[in-house]
Amino acid sequence: MGKHIKTQLDYDIINALAEELSKIDPENEVLERYLQMQNFEGAELRKLVNGFPWADKIPAVNGK
Repeated sequence: MGKHIKTQLDYDIINALAEELSKIDPENEVLERYLQMQNFEGAELRKLVNGFPWADKIPAVNGK
């Protein structure tokens, strides 16, 4: 089995979806699960989401 290599387009899509989903439903279970991942992708997603002006409304980020 080979590894999947993510392209810049993959990261752009993931980031855009996370941004839109966090605006609409900051308490989304799937978003929370991905934000809690303890790997590179989870850390990058947390950095991205922490930069949003509405990050304080996302429980998975601010611990509320």
